Amino acid sequence: MDKRKWLNVLLTIGIIMACVLIGCGIAKKETEANSDAVVNIKEEASKDSEEKPKENEDDNVENGEQEDEDSSEKLPDTVSCIGDSVMLGAKAEMENRIPDVSVDAEESRQMAAAKDIVAAQEKAGTLGKTVVIALGTNGLFEKEDGQALIDEIGPKRSIYWVRVYGKDLGIQEDVNQQISELAQENENVTMLYWDQHSSGHDEWFYNDGIHLNGEGRIAYAEFILQELKKESE
Repeated sequence: MDKRKWLNVLLTIGIIMACVLIGCGIAKKETEANSDAVVNIKEEASKDSEEKPKENEDDNVENGEQEDEDSSEKLPDTVSCIGDSVMLGAKAEMENRIPDVSVDAEESRQMAAAKDIVAAQEKAGTLGKTVVIALGTNGLFEKEDGQALIDEIGPKRSIYWVRVYGKDLGIQEDVNQQISELAQENENVTMLYWDQHSSGHDEWFYNDGIHLNGEGRIAYAEFILQELKKESE
C-alpha cells in the first residue's frame, strides 16, 4: 500500500473518531438535559405536595373556625337550667341541643326549693353564667321568694324565666304576673314566653295540657335554644 492510501485510511479513521466523540458529547448533553428535567419535575412535584397540604391546612382552619362559629352561634358560655316536671320531660332534648348546659329538674318542684339549689351549685362552682328558671307550674309563690332567688343568682348572671303554660292551669295568669313584675324590676331577668309559643299546640301535650309528649319535648328544647340565641345576639 502506497503512502497516499495510508493517509486516506488515517484520515478516514480520524473522521470516524471525531464523529464518535461529537456524538458522545451530544448524547451526554441530552442525557444531562433530560436528567435536569426529571429533577425539576420532581422538585415541582415536591413543592406542590408541600404547598397543597398547607393550603388544605389553611382551609381546615378556616372551616374549623366556621364550624365553631356555626355550632356556638353566640350562645352563652354556660347554661344552668332549674325546673319542674315540665322541664324534666325535655331534659334529654335540651342537653342534645344546648352546648354547655346542665339541667336540674324534678317532679312537683316548688319555687321555695330553687334558692338552695342555686346556692349549692354556686358553692360547687357549677352555676352557669346564664340561668334558666322554669318554675311555677306546681303552685303560686310569693314575689319576695322570687326576688330572693334572683338575688341568690346574682346581678352578674343573665336570668331567663320561662312563663308557665297549661291549657287548664288555673294559676297560670297569677304566676306569670309575678314573673312579669320580677322581670320588670330586675335588669338581668328576661321572660321567655312559652305560654304564647305553645298555646294552640295541643299536639305537644299529654291530656293534662301541661306535661310534654315526645313532640312537645322537642318543641320545648328548641324554644329554649332559639330564645337563648336570640337574647345573646
